[in-house]
Amino acid sequence: MSPIYRLLKPAPGPRADRALRLTGLALLALAAGLVRLLFIGRHTLPTHPGSPWEMAVAMGAVLLFWAGNVLAMAGDALLRPMARPPRPL
Repeated sequence: MSPIYRLLKPAPGPRADRALRLTGLALLALAAGLVRLLFIGRHTLPTHPGSPWEMAVAMGAVLLFWAGNVLAMAGDALLRPMARPPRPL
């Protein structure tokens, strides 16, 4: 089997399941926070010199950057069990 097919197959085990669950929960919390910022909590936010949409765009950019880091960590946790041990010299 070529290495690319091993990468496409998810790694079995409790560590991979936990990483996927934590990633899903983190992304769900990010989405809920952004929805609250945009639609629900708009009138409860403190006054800011920018418009609410500017704050939402800035917050969305920060959350996307953070979500990318979370996905990278989850991907690392999923792919690490599939890594081959180093070959002996």
